[in-house]
Amino acid sequence: MPEHRARFILVCAATLLFLVTLSCGQQSDDGETTEAGAVADSSLVGAEPTEPEPDLEPDLSDQPEPSPETDAAGLYVLDAPGLAFEYLPGLLESPVEGEMTDERGTIESAPNTLGIEFHVVYTVADLEDPRSRENWLSNRLENQMPPDVRDVLRISGVHWREGSMLSSERMTGSVGLVAYVDYNIIEQDTGRVLGRGRAYGIFRNGYGTLVYSLSPFENSAETMAEVDSIVDHMHLTRKDD
Repeated sequence: MPEHRARFILVCAATLLFLVTLSCGQQSDDGETTEAGAVADSSLVGAEPTEPEPDLEPDLSDQPEPSPETDAAGLYVLDAPGLAFEYLPGLLESPVEGEMTDERGTIESAPNTLGIEFHVVYTVADLEDPRSRENWLSNRLENQMPPDVRDVLRISGVHWREGSMLSSERMTGSVGLVAYVDYNIIEQDTGRVLGRGRAYGIFRNGYGTLVYSLSPFENSAETMAEVDSIVDHMHLTRKDD
């Protein structure tokens, strides 16, 4: 009889231990019990307070207004002749501006060690026939040169081609036909070419606009191609004619 009682006590003790273990396991799965008897979500224990999402909208209140020479798209614009430049060579991206009025204006590249020059000159010039435009181009180019260079300046015949060929506004804002010449600056005694350039005449809105380059012979091919790109990427901002 004592042996049966001892076995019965052991079975009861094992059963009680099993029930206690099972109860603790269920409680740990549901969460931690607070002192008030409430069950806390274990995922929130030790969590840092959540910061509000930052405002991702840019603050434009301190942004500078576009300058009079630059439109909203960042293009350099000459208001008087109504020309926008979608492309400018690196040496002309921050141009040196001369007198800028409704009648005339000039911009040019800053002095540099390469001896390369880019110039844009506009004047009132309401020229209709091609011959007068060709004469204007050659004469204006010669007048832009220093006096000591004019005697050694050799200008080619005038050619014509379509401008704005690579402009985003080609269909609606083309500058139309433009005239151009190539020219050399030679050494008087030997005839050796010291410098070369290309000059364009754009005739729209009652203005004549001269765009030209000048560089040492060894750099001339690149700078003449740059002038082509300027004319290919320019467009009209208005049409008065």
